[in-house]
Order: sequence, then structure tokens, then C-alpha cells
Amino acid sequence: MLAASGHSRNGQYYAGLRESLLRLSGVKWTLVRTQFDEKRQRHLGATTTTGIIAEMEVMDQATGSHRPFEQRELSEASPIKISFVPSFASSIRDGFFQILDGELLSRLGQPQARSLYRVLQAHRVTAAGSLAGELSFKFKDWLAACGLEEERLDNSKRTLEAAHERLKVEGYLDEVTITGRGRTGNIHYRFSLEAAPELVDVLLERGITRPVAEALAADHPARIKVALRVVDERLETGWKPRSLPAAIVDAIRNPKKWGYAATESHEKTSRKEVVARDRAQEEEALQSHGRQSWLF
Repeated sequence: MLAASGHSRNGQYYAGLRESLLRLSGVKWTLVRTQFDEKRQRHLGATTTTGIIAEMEVMDQATGSHRPFEQRELSEASPIKISFVPSFASSIRDGFFQILDGELLSRLGQPQARSLYRVLQAHRVTAAGSLAGELSFKFKDWLAACGLEEERLDNSKRTLEAAHERLKVEGYLDEVTITGRGRTGNIHYRFSLEAAPELVDVLLERGITRPVAEALAADHPARIKVALRVVDERLETGWKPRSLPAAIVDAIRNPKKWGYAATESHEKTSRKEVVARDRAQEEEALQSHGRQSWLF
């Protein structure tokens, strides 16, 4: 779990993982659905209160049994069992989730840049399911979305500016523009690379939802064709995954696990350079896959 979330596997993070899971298990939100009844001339609706985790079992370390449970730590071998709320689990099966680049999260390091990346990626999903190439917000609304509305304005700006620069270095953001005065101004984001339509179409044909397909095509374009070939080779041997789209996503995100090389550059480049680079890397990855055995 620590590796998947981009954290180091040391005592400091083991100490915080248990408390983070307990906080997550307490997350609740309210969903209100309303519809105007023309005949009755009134709004009718329903209110649903739900959460993420229905039940969670975390085995603490056996050492230090005299210490209160809230002060105990997890170890590398601590088993964790999580059952999701049925409605939340159904939404995942139906494809209503965003996919984040774990490698990028790991490289970002600083919490501010990691948090901003998560918020930006969530807001990029349009009503049609595509990832927006640009975003604009009222500055006060954006501060609220980032959890900075209670901060002093100059502190909030410094926090955002540091995160902006980090995301630019990684090639995720191309340009950030703030116009107007104070909280009444506007902020505009332009993202560096958009997903190649042909790669998105290939993933859509395999049952992957559009937001996930576009995120993968933008983050790892050189891996897609190689990963699909690796998955197809396994299918030809009679292998039957529980979910083929999920297996494809995993193959793209975890090349070492699936036995092929990933040599992507994370420098910001032009679309023309990206296309040329991807072709070369695809050929290299295919050659590498031919020299490696599968990792099951």
C-alpha cells in the first residue's frame, strides 16, 4: 500500500499508515438528487449518506502489547482487509474513477504538488468523459477546491506557486495564468501533453473508460502497444483475467511486473518529439520483451 501510494517503506510511514486508514474509514458524504415535478410544481428528491469503507480489519504489531492500540504501528507483514461500501464498489466496476500516475506522484515528493496534481486531474474529467486540455476557475473557488480558503491569500499563493513550478518541471503543466486582483481574480491552467486520439481509441476498444484511457495515453504512450501485445500473448495461452480492462491498465502501469522495459523520458517535449520518441521506445520495448520471460 505504501509503494502504491508513492511513499517510502520506513518506520515513519508505517506509523502513519494505520491512522490514515482509520481516518479514511470515517469519511462520509451526502448525495442529494432532485427533480422538479411540473404537475405538483415542487421539487422531489432523495438524500443518500454514504462512504467508502464498510469494514476494515488491520492487524497491529504484536510487540508492545502494553501500548494503546492507537499508538501501535504496522509492520511490513501486517495484513489489512478492506471491504468497500457496495455503492462505492459498484461505481468502480462501472468505471467511475480517476487514474493517477503513481510514478509521477512518487517523483513529485512534496505534499503540496501531490495534492494539487490530484485535484487538477479530478477536475480535468469533462461531462463527456474526456480530459480537458485547459481549465479556468474563479480564484476563490479554486482555493476552496484545494483546501486553502482559510489560509492568508499570500500564503495560499506561495503554496500554489511552488506546486505549479514542480508540476511544470515534470511536464504535467505547460502554463499557469492568474489574472485580476486578490480572491476575485481568475486562474487558468494549460496542460502540457494531450492524449493521442489513436491510442485512446485502441484502449476504448478494449473496454477501458475514456478518462482512464486518456490518462494512460497521455502519461505512458510508449507502453500501450507493448502492454497490449503482452496481454494478448497471455490470453492465447488460455489465461482468463477477472477483468480484462483492469489487466490492461495494470500492464500499462506496471511494466516490470509484466516483463517488458519502460524507458520513458519525463522531460517536457513537443508533440512532434513525443511521437518520434514513442516510436523508438516502442521498438526498444518490444525487443526487450522478446528477451525476457513473463513475470507471473
